[in-house]
Amino acid sequence: MLETLLNVEEYGSGTGPDLFLRLTSPLRSPEHYDHALAQELITRHAALRERLTAAGVEPSWQPPRVVSESAPLSVMALATSLHQHYLPRFRHLALVLMPESVASETAWSQWVERAVRGPFSPQVRWVCPDPIERNAFKQVARGTPRLIHTCVAGLNMAAALEEISEAAGDLETPQGRFRHLFVQMSRALGAGDLQLAEQCRTEAVAMAGSQGWRHLQVVAQIALGSGLLSAEGPQAALAEYRQAEAVALQAQAEGEPSGARLLLQARLAVGSALVASADWKHAASVYEQVAVLAAQIGDLLMELEGWRMAAWCHEQAQSWEEAWYCGSRALETAQLMDAPARQSSTLGYAGACLLRLTELAHFSDKRTEIEQQMEHLLGPVWQPTSPGGTQA
Repeated sequence: MLETLLNVEEYGSGTGPDLFLRLTSPLRSPEHYDHALAQELITRHAALRERLTAAGVEPSWQPPRVVSESAPLSVMALATSLHQHYLPRFRHLALVLMPESVASETAWSQWVERAVRGPFSPQVRWVCPDPIERNAFKQVARGTPRLIHTCVAGLNMAAALEEISEAAGDLETPQGRFRHLFVQMSRALGAGDLQLAEQCRTEAVAMAGSQGWRHLQVVAQIALGSGLLSAEGPQAALAEYRQAEAVALQAQAEGEPSGARLLLQARLAVGSALVASADWKHAASVYEQVAVLAAQIGDLLMELEGWRMAAWCHEQAQSWEEAWYCGSRALETAQLMDAPARQSSTLGYAGACLLRLTELAHFSDKRTEIEQQMEHLLGPVWQPTSPGGTQA
């Protein structure tokens, strides 16, 4: 919702009296962040020239001249100058700080505290979105109650979606009824009401089945399974995923065009539950089936993922030969992909798995070959930064 508000306000459709500018420079250190923001503010204004013109505003602001290189203008000084230049067009200038990365939560809160205690213009505001579970600015806000206003967005999106579904109407039609049941099931899962969620799933699956909507049956069962995975554990989820798999097989047998894709999605879900159960042998088998299915429908990305996860599961089961075979198949699949697709895939984890296997005597002579292949496919810096876990 915040992203939507900023997009509306920044790109010419906003009707509010304030100018919002989003700044995303990384915070590498509190000492250098101000300079990075100042440079980005100048760049952001330049990028907005056309939109300001379209809104009837002459984009004639120029950054004030720097007195000396040793005393560069702060981002607040630039923002104040920018706001004064466009008076009375904009009531306030709101700088929305959304750094793409921060050195640490401590560095982030230190900079915010320094900024709010420093020189400022009443017409320039800092807006610092902060996830409530992180709450990095809690102590800063307590120490500066007159300078910081905290607004907690108490949103209940599940309830909002249900209201939207009700307002959309057509609840007496199969389409409308399924939509509303699915929304209600999602809300029940979020509230931890598994009994209601299962009731909604049962009715939704029956509704979809009566209409021949196999894809919606699968969607409803996978959605409930995902909720059960965290609430009741992998075995409860696996039972639901297996039902979704059975429906997908039925769709495939009936010649439904989406049958293979539905089966692929269902088996990916089954695999995730088996991994959560540490049932490595059966999980590896399912992911091998995923790879074969993906190859049949021409989905190279999922074919690679199937072989990659199968290799990882075999590695956990200490089935070294099978792990090597599946990992090698992942690399073979990657060779059929274009460079951008490889870069966005999990190929690096497949390579890391094979590299770990070369630590075994049986595969030790393959290490140089694997390193060369991976550098050819992904470049010299190809190894993932977090080598552990499934990375599913």
